[in-house]
Amino acid sequence: MLEASDLQVRYGPVVALDNVSVKMDGGEIVAIVGANGVGKTTLMRTLAGLLQPVAGTITFAGRDVTRLGSHHLIRQGITLVPEGRHLFADLTVDENLRLGAFHWRRKAHRGEIDSELAKVYALFPDLLRRKTQLAGTLSGGQQQMVAVGRGLMSRPTCLLLDEPSLGLAPLVIRQIFRTLVSLRDTSGLSIILVEQDAEAALRIADRGYVMQRARVVLSGTGAELRANKLTREIYFGGLAQI
Repeated sequence: MLEASDLQVRYGPVVALDNVSVKMDGGEIVAIVGANGVGKTTLMRTLAGLLQPVAGTITFAGRDVTRLGSHHLIRQGITLVPEGRHLFADLTVDENLRLGAFHWRRKAHRGEIDSELAKVYALFPDLLRRKTQLAGTLSGGQQQMVAVGRGLMSRPTCLLLDEPSLGLAPLVIRQIFRTLVSLRDTSGLSIILVEQDAEAALRIADRGYVMQRARVVLSGTGAELRANKLTREIYFGGLAQI
C-alpha cells in the first residue's frame, strides 16, 4: 500500500534521512523505533507530505505521491496524528473531532459526520462523556484519544501516529495500543507507528524498522526485532504489557 524508497531529507547541511526505505502492506501495523533524534519524526512528516525529500520516491496505492503536499495526501487517505497532539484547546472535544472531517464534510450527506463521530465515541467511550468539555482541560491520555479520533474522522486508509504514548501512563498506553490493534483487525486500517518504546510498539507490529543516525539499520517482523540482540541492547527499556 505505501512504500518509500531511498528517501533523503536535509535541514540545510544536516542530513535528517539518509537513503531510508520502508514499506507497508494493507492492513498492517508497522513500527518505526529508535532513540530521539534519529529521524523518526522527519520520516513521518515526509510520508505525510509536510516535508519534501531531496531524493527518493514515495508510492501509495500504486501511485507516485512524492511531490504531493499534505492537503492532497489526506484526500488520498494518508493522515498524520502528530507528536504533541496539537488540539484546539479552546474548542470542545466534539468540535475538535469534527474538524477531522474538514476535507469531506462539504460533500457529506446528512448524518454522515454524526455516524463517523459515533464510531469514534464507540472506540473511546470516555470522550463521549466529555464531548462538551474544552480539549485543553482534558488529561494527557484523553487528549491523545481526541487526537487519534480526529485523525480517524478524516476516513484514512493509512494512519500515521507519531509518538502516541509520549508522557502517558502505562494503563492509557495499553488502551490506545489495543484500540490500534482493533482498528487493524476489524476495519483493515493500515497504521505506521513511531515509538521510542520499542518493546510496546513491536508487540503489536506486523513489521518493524529500527532507525539509527538517520538510517534504517534493522528490519523484520515485530517478533523478529523483539528477539534481535542489537535491538534489545540499544532500544528496549521497561517492558509494556500490551
